[in-house]
Amino acid sequence: MNSFKMPQQEDTTFQKLEEEITCAICFHELINPVSIACGHTYCRNCILYYWNDPHLLQLCCPECRRICPRDQLIPVHKLKNLVQQIKLVAETKKVYFTQENLKHVEMTKQKFWNLLMDVVSEDFALNK
Repeated sequence: MNSFKMPQQEDTTFQKLEEEITCAICFHELINPVSIACGHTYCRNCILYYWNDPHLLQLCCPECRRICPRDQLIPVHKLKNLVQQIKLVAETKKVYFTQENLKHVEMTKQKFWNLLMDVVSEDFALNK
C-alpha cells in the first residue's frame, strides 16, 4: 500500500503559509489583496468596509493603527496569484487525505468483518 505521509515540518510550513495569505479582517484567504501605506495587506473590500465605520476618527491600519490615506491602496497582483496557487494545493491535499482516510476506513471495516466471520465460524464449529 502506498501511504504518503507529509513530513511534520512541511505541514507546519504550509500552515504558516496559509496564515500569511489570510486577511486579518475577515480571516479568510485574501481576495483582491491590497497593501496600505503601512505595508499591511487586506482584501480590498474588507479594508474599505473597515474604513467606512462611522466610529473611526481617522483611517488607520487595523493592525498597527498607523494612519493610512484611503487613496493609497496598492493592488498586489503576485500575491493574488499566489493565494490561488495555495488554495489549489490545499484543495489537492484535502482530497488526497480524504481518499487516504476512506481507504483506511474500508480496510478497518474489512478487518473487522474478517474477524467477525472468524469468530462466528469458530462458534458455529464448536456448537455442531
